[in-house]
Amino acid sequence: MRSVIDRVGEGMISGWVSRRCPKDPPLIQINDGGEIIYEGYATHERKDLGNDYSGFSINIDRKYIVLKIALGQIVVTADSNGHKVISDVWAPVRVAAQAASLSAPAFQHFSNTLDTLSGTCRVIGSVNPNEAALQQQEMVSDDEVAITSRSGHLFLFRGTNDVVRLYGLQDVSPAFVNDWVDVVASRFSYVNALGAKFLQVFIPEKSTSLSHITPYPVSGANVIFKTIISACEHLPILDFNREIDIDLCKEAWWRRYDSHFSSYGAYKSSLAICRALGLIDDVLYKMDGGFVELIQGDLGVRFAGHSWCSPEPVYLCSKIKSTLKDVGAPLIVKAIDPEAGHTGIIRVFRNENSLFDKKMVCFGNSFFERGGRSTTLSWWFSRLFREFHFVWSPDLDVNYIEAERPDFVVAQSIERFLTRVPRA
Repeated sequence: MRSVIDRVGEGMISGWVSRRCPKDPPLIQINDGGEIIYEGYATHERKDLGNDYSGFSINIDRKYIVLKIALGQIVVTADSNGHKVISDVWAPVRVAAQAASLSAPAFQHFSNTLDTLSGTCRVIGSVNPNEAALQQQEMVSDDEVAITSRSGHLFLFRGTNDVVRLYGLQDVSPAFVNDWVDVVASRFSYVNALGAKFLQVFIPEKSTSLSHITPYPVSGANVIFKTIISACEHLPILDFNREIDIDLCKEAWWRRYDSHFSSYGAYKSSLAICRALGLIDDVLYKMDGGFVELIQGDLGVRFAGHSWCSPEPVYLCSKIKSTLKDVGAPLIVKAIDPEAGHTGIIRVFRNENSLFDKKMVCFGNSFFERGGRSTTLSWWFSRLFREFHFVWSPDLDVNYIEAERPDFVVAQSIERFLTRVPRA
């Protein structure tokens, strides 16, 4: 059974329960700190959802209670014959409530973000009509790599890195953490000695940044991620978990059937990296030329054969719109692909009409990728920099850096890969 609050109004909340019992309707209770302050029954028909759903509407004479419910600060439960669940707050209701709570300057920033997101939001609304089956219960893929959720997002489950197990770890070896600190510090010292700027980027798991809808218990980043971030705070690092956490539209950072960023997530990531490198202190460019492409996700493919498992509509950009200049598309001047695996992939881009007349080298993974779509960071940096190099590797290649002499060096990793300390 599931219960959702999908509307709030002047002195009222309403929603639905995924159970239809006309003779014994589900009991809806509003619980404020252990005290039942309002209650009612799910007796209404919800023909928009189907015959198996009951609707409810509860009048509330205290306006602040409505706002607290929408923010998830007051619990609403649904009870059907002893089976009790906590009602979810539908994402549009939650985001609207968060926006209503903002100060005037913060609300203006929120408005600007919505403008940036306009194309992405249209795609988010274009869900698979068969997805209702997906949202009824959690389902693990046959290979245990992926798991569904009632929000419609898919998440990593176990797989090679056993993501769920990582969240259960209680502590981490101080020696292991010191090894990580030594690596980041030595990278910084080495790159700085060459006269370039260095940045270490840490990307959280999708399940970490969207823990409110993850189908297994998650209370933030795993202990390895949190401990390494804390130990490296004196070094030039960028914790994307913080960047995503302050965004009211955090679900828009991620593709639904994939473990990677959406175009919006990659765009916001590129802004954060440019700010951390001291290149910008304001939004100098935006997504532009949007179109939609159906793309099979790396998690969705794990459920091949299910009716809802089809390529998802993904919003892509064709260009960058800048307030400073017309930004052009890059040329690929070097491409190396190993016979097997991803490590060792190299892409070198040149762009005579880039936003910055600088050179960057990045050592990273699939979040940068080969730059074919705006969901990847390489797509953005190949347009932002006169010359951009992507090397698929967890380690820094000092010979490569010395040969290229870039202005900026970026090293990128993701939460589940932090169990291994890079060699350099």
